[in-house]
Amino acid sequence: SLISSARAYCETHTGAYIGEQTWDLSFDGFPKAERRFNPRAELVIPAHPLISITSVKYLDAAGVEQTLASNLYRVTRGFNSKIAILDTWPDTFDGSQTVTVRAKLGWKKGANVSIGETEIPADLYQALKILICHWYEYRAEIYTGGMQLFEMPKHMSVERICKAYSRVNL
Repeated sequence: SLISSARAYCETHTGAYIGEQTWDLSFDGFPKAERRFNPRAELVIPAHPLISITSVKYLDAAGVEQTLASNLYRVTRGFNSKIAILDTWPDTFDGSQTVTVRAKLGWKKGANVSIGETEIPADLYQALKILICHWYEYRAEIYTGGMQLFEMPKHMSVERICKAYSRVNL
């Protein structure tokens, strides 16, 4: 439970995912505001690190689910990963959550970079271990009879390391 808690703590404080996870990210349509100025407006992936895009599905103008062929868009991976259309974005149904991007996200220990996986930064991996050890060392003061008495103490170096990997959305 301490391992899961430490992972969740670091994910919350960095905004990044640790361990490979598959998520469905919903968008209210493709980028429209820039369409007349920039038909290749990008769809920004609001989570990181991105391993790969599994699918891009959308409701067309008639409300029928379609899958955007992977040869019609380009994925740029990085701290702010993006999907750029190679021609123009298709029209979508007028409504909310009309586009769903299924994405694999997460840092991994022993990552295979040739397939897009990203190695967890060494200092963040160390922060996880520090936090687990710290919480284990102070476990008697935190739990009594299966009930949590107060918030688990935090190790200050863990907060500093997590802050270095925090993603700030402006």
